[in-house]
Amino acid sequence: MPPANMRGDLARALLYMDVRYDGDEGENVPDLVLTDCPSDSGEGATNMGFLSDLLRWHASDPVDNQERIRNEKICSRYQGNRNMFVDFPEMVEKIFGEPAVAIDKTAHVYPGCFSEHHEGVGGLRINSKY
Repeated sequence: MPPANMRGDLARALLYMDVRYDGDEGENVPDLVLTDCPSDSGEGATNMGFLSDLLRWHASDPVDNQERIRNEKICSRYQGNRNMFVDFPEMVEKIFGEPAVAIDKTAHVYPGCFSEHHEGVGGLRINSKY
């Protein structure tokens, strides 16, 4: 498990990847989906992470100045775009919802799992139970 002071940073990076890589870029770009259902794989989807854990990490480790500086460097030197969840952390809850209670990851069936995609803010496709 990552150090507590880095969990929010990692969560926001993965949340960004979920909304950025939605499978609409062409055949060679996967649809990255954060989910609490690791066995739930839609056609062309690449499921990753436990969304509920990442939402808790985001909430427990707020954006700090070091993360803002890293976001600026990545934008200005490499990508030309920013991670909106660093600039506007409140967007996490608007798109993905609030953190859920912890789930038992040792079970074969996770409560709340399903495979439907829902429309989020601005038409972003998200896979969650919120």
